Amino acid sequence: MHQPLTANTPDTDTNFICCVALPALLDSSPESLNAIRTLLATHPVDQESTPVIPARKAKGWACEQWVIRAIGDLVDAGHLSDQFYKRHPKWRDLLLQNITKAGAKVLHGDNVGVTVVDGISVLEYKADAEY
Repeated sequence: MHQPLTANTPDTDTNFICCVALPALLDSSPESLNAIRTLLATHPVDQESTPVIPARKAKGWACEQWVIRAIGDLVDAGHLSDQFYKRHPKWRDLLLQNITKAGAKVLHGDNVGVTVVDGISVLEYKADAEY
């Protein structure tokens, strides 16, 4: 099961460019899926104590930051691998940069490794240097 992250252009957050597919869940049993649904359903939508990603300070708290925070919680709970997760103070910044790189790749017509599903470009998540 892949969950999409949307990638927008670096200069705007209004243009949907593509989805970046996350790695498969570590356990897709009904029990695990229920635990994930519960975690995400009870995940607060507001910022609470989560710092705003520095590159997005002018924009403030937004859905992309909620998704990145949720990814961290899914990794911490053992539902997602740490394939893209950085045990680093700036892991959220790095993940956002990679998502932005993916959007730029598709925006500029580089469709190597892109799958189109129902008219939507989907990329697998890759490490920094691979975009």
